[in-house]
Amino acid sequence: MLLRGALFDARNIPPYYQDFSFIKHALKTICRENGIERDRRARVEVAAMVIALFQEGARSEGEIVERARQRWSEASIQ
Repeated sequence: MLLRGALFDARNIPPYYQDFSFIKHALKTICRENGIERDRRARVEVAAMVIALFQEGARSEGEIVERARQRWSEASIQ
């Protein structure tokens, strides 16, 4: 498992972040690159990772995708 227990709390997000479509696009990109478009369980795991990356400070689609690729490669090595 890549990640468990990531929580998304809207109270921790600054008000100027109203359009979160870049998160959805990053999720789609990561799932497509890894061939898990139809695997619901895997998509939920990736979604948790994407939200965690946002909470860690990634603020663009490109930044989320790049960090996710790094984590994905680290997880597959172990």
